[in-house]
Amino acid sequence: MKHPIGLMATTAVLCALLPADASALDPKTSALVTDVTFTSLPYRFDLEEPSAYMGIEDCEDGIVNDMVISVQFTATFNIQESRAVSTFTPYLTNFYTFEAGEVNNSSPTCGTSGCSQISDSDVTFNGTSATPSISFTDLTGLSNSADCTSQSLDREYFIRADVFDPNGASPADARIVLDTGRPDPAESFTALATEDTLQVTWVNTPSEDLRGYRVIYSKKTFTAGQTPESILATDSSLKTRDITTSSNDINTGSASVALTPGDTIYVGLAAIDEVGNASIVVGPQSVEVIDTVDFWEDYLSRGGSEDGGYCAAAPSGLPATPPAALGLLGLLSLGLRRRRS
Repeated sequence: MKHPIGLMATTAVLCALLPADASALDPKTSALVTDVTFTSLPYRFDLEEPSAYMGIEDCEDGIVNDMVISVQFTATFNIQESRAVSTFTPYLTNFYTFEAGEVNNSSPTCGTSGCSQISDSDVTFNGTSATPSISFTDLTGLSNSADCTSQSLDREYFIRADVFDPNGASPADARIVLDTGRPDPAESFTALATEDTLQVTWVNTPSEDLRGYRVIYSKKTFTAGQTPESILATDSSLKTRDITTSSNDINTGSASVALTPGDTIYVGLAAIDEVGNASIVVGPQSVEVIDTVDFWEDYLSRGGSEDGGYCAAAPSGLPATPPAALGLLGLLSLGLRRRRS
């Protein structure tokens, strides 16, 4: 097994919002195991102990880079000593892996059926902790990165420690959720741009497990109907910005950009799910970059009904203002503050 990648790398990227309950089978927990921690993970993993979530790019990296997954189980007793004695004190016997779908989404009794044992040679013991390691390919059975895109996989893999005490077995699990299904794209969208802000308003996708949306923009047009990564692979001058949403009911967002007033840019939009999978891109739309001072006039020309203008102050009672109008007012006020400073 090759290329174990440290846990610290996971904190170097923006973490996704994790699914509230993506589980078909909840991990087992044992009172004799105080902690279950992934210690060797690819950097795109998002953690919610004792679970990790994995998307299309993670799957491809796992195969291409011969990824190793390691999990540390910390017990209330000395694992090394308990494995060497025959008295009936708490002890940890073995480590196993299984896939939830292979056992009809029910938790098997490892050691009898439905599980594959991890060899002791692939487990590191250190006092009260034990860390089994397994390659991504061995865990999932996937050996071709094309399977990560050609199949819409929704799988759960478990790494289990079997712990025993005088009262019987109490297994402890670590879980990896593999999701390679792409979300549906937004039905449509519109975009407005100033020199420092790009605002997008969209008709929501019917997909439920969304983290947000990814905006693609460039001075050159591009072909929609592809994934963002496919489009970016053909033109490195394209740029992206992610808009994180906290609810599927939110349908407007903005991103900071550096544009030139008077330029025309082309804007596309893709939905991003909770493990980072992107939908195909809708668009592109041709958008003229507006000077911030002229933003209000453009807003009114598009049917905006809020009172105001270049010298107007934002009203104190804004609850009745539509969300999109609030966004426009916010962009306008930011531009005015910059120009008056």
